[in-house]
Amino acid sequence: MGGAYGHMSHPFDDKDLTFKDLKQIIELGLGGQLSREDNVTEKTDGQNLMISWKDGKLITARNKGQLKNKGETALGIKDVESKFKGRGDIRNAFVYAVRDLSKAIGALSDKQRTKIFGEGSKWMSLEVMWPASENVINYDLTELIFHGAMEYDDSGKVIGQAKDSARMLKGMIKQVNQHIQKHYKISKPNFITVPKHQDFGKMKKKYQGRLSKLQSQFALKDNDTLALYHQRFWEEYIFNASKQFKYKMPANILKRLTMRWAFFDKSYSVRDMKATMDNDKFLDWVLTTDKLDHARMVKDNMKPFEELFFEVGAEIMKNMDGWMAVNPAKSVQSIRKKLKSAISNVRSGGDLKKLNRLKVQLDRLNAIGGLEAIVPTEGLVFKYNGNTYKFTGAFAPINQITGLMTF
Repeated sequence: MGGAYGHMSHPFDDKDLTFKDLKQIIELGLGGQLSREDNVTEKTDGQNLMISWKDGKLITARNKGQLKNKGETALGIKDVESKFKGRGDIRNAFVYAVRDLSKAIGALSDKQRTKIFGEGSKWMSLEVMWPASENVINYDLTELIFHGAMEYDDSGKVIGQAKDSARMLKGMIKQVNQHIQKHYKISKPNFITVPKHQDFGKMKKKYQGRLSKLQSQFALKDNDTLALYHQRFWEEYIFNASKQFKYKMPANILKRLTMRWAFFDKSYSVRDMKATMDNDKFLDWVLTTDKLDHARMVKDNMKPFEELFFEVGAEIMKNMDGWMAVNPAKSVQSIRKKLKSAISNVRSGGDLKKLNRLKVQLDRLNAIGGLEAIVPTEGLVFKYNGNTYKFTGAFAPINQITGLMTF
């Protein structure tokens, strides 16, 4: 998603999930059972926008601050026009979107608008699909796709989800014959069927086995969380370093340093480290690791989980159809063309930092099947135990590689 809506998690992003949960998600995905709690929807690669309705007009948000106090600093239509002035296709995508939405939602009754938007307390997330400003996926569609509404308190914190709100708002708009606007068609999410994998037993054993192997590194049980895996990794790493430097490390320092490195709890500050560690060599090692190695090690520690779930996602999606793209084969060709162009561009540019990032992402892509893993979508969105997750397969590394041309 991005924007004001925030980040949608892959299963491996949620450190509160247990290994049993992760194994079950793999089984549900490969077994065609991802829809057991709610419809599975296609995750679209458009531009995200949050909208609400307050004081008789449409308001929009592109960051979380604009959601506070019922959209007190949110953008009106004129603000959107000013914000995107001179930005070509991106300007057209957003300006035409807010104009069309204002007209469509303006045709509803006050009661209907209050039900969906609560005078600025409820915000509908939607995707702007404008072909001229496409990102990675070529859909060849001009649509506004509602995803669903969340309710926020005055501090901008989510306090509830307006269930079925995307389908409801789309239905209301269609009922007053406003779903086809000047520039956009207004749509609900694309619900898709996930079939059972033809080699379900074999694939389940393969991927759950890899997960069990990761789990066994720290003798973790099925009801242990992913958080405990990361905790054990850093505890072992820090403890081994303390032995190397002959430092009798107090238990509270091990705990506080683990919390900082495993869970980004910065309450144990550098100043605290200098005040509490009485071994200069160990302290130097800690400060160097914190400054130079920590971010890389976090990524390395996540890498096997990322690759596993990207592979599972690719395995699920490569035998599916029903995608939004008007011409799926043409869309896949377009993605491959953008990918090859980005790779060539980075390699010819000679920027060492970009070349290193390219290698990392190519390794990720090749690990999940390379060009054969490309499908004409960003991914799948599904519910598990009431929470929303995504499978993205090859899209994540491709998006990173094509982004190297821009940034």
